[in-house]
Amino acid sequence: MAATACRRPAFTLVTAQTLKWYVAVPGFRRGFCVECGSSLFFEEEGGERVSIAAGSLDEPQGLKIAAHIFASEAGDYYEIDASVPVSPRGEHHVALP
Repeated sequence: MAATACRRPAFTLVTAQTLKWYVAVPGFRRGFCVECGSSLFFEEEGGERVSIAAGSLDEPQGLKIAAHIFASEAGDYYEIDASVPVSPRGEHHVALP
């Protein structure tokens, strides 16, 4: 999954009418569209950032790959760019603007 993130105070949700939050792991939640099931958001409850699914944004986005996380779970069809940081698990240190 490709995602970007922003600081929580900079995040504004225009409408939550079709948004459903799901908690699979305590302390973390995912936001989904109740109409189509698309994954839209991921956040640590009380955390400083909101991760936003890049595919949910209109173009042009201007996004560039900053890191590969969960690289140990990448399918053999996925090409990992060695010029950016790679994490076998989920830890990363991508700074927020």
